Amino acid sequence: MKSRIIVALALAAGVSAAASTTLAAQEGIKIQIGGGVAIPVGRFDTTYTSGPAGLVAISNGGYDSPVGLRLDYSYNGFKGKTVAGKKYRDAHMNVVTGDLVVSLHTGPYVKPYILGGAGWYPYREATDTKRRNDWGANIGAGLTFPLPLNAGSGFLEARLHRVFGGGVQARRFVPIILGVTL
Repeated sequence: MKSRIIVALALAAGVSAAASTTLAAQEGIKIQIGGGVAIPVGRFDTTYTSGPAGLVAISNGGYDSPVGLRLDYSYNGFKGKTVAGKKYRDAHMNVVTGDLVVSLHTGPYVKPYILGGAGWYPYREATDTKRRNDWGANIGAGLTFPLPLNAGSGFLEARLHRVFGGGVQARRFVPIILGVTL
């Protein structure tokens, strides 16, 4: 499983690096790459602990302009816990979301923003024999900040994701991502 994660992240980074040279000529289009931690919350926390998170996104506006759009892919892994003597296997979600980004221009350097949207959440939990596909929604906030030597900008964000389906066992998690915008 770790080798698939490494291959997926390397492929995403390669595609985004190639796309960034093409998209750089188009003003307003940005590539974002980041990583961090995915934290399960609510009942999802009863059988899982935090794991790795990664993000690759294409955005237009929203950071330098008041409103923008963002399409992103993220990987969120969760470590299985041992509960009442039963060891749960690790779980993971590959998420594709479309988000509306609203910039809150308050300062010249550090700029806060809020974002929210909906997406597709394919996942496999410890007790699943096959992959499930559900829709979900997310809402969150972040900060952009300049990087030294005009190397683009950095961002730090956290979003609450809620996967529909599952009834009382709803899947909720918060990835905290630190990354760069090219």
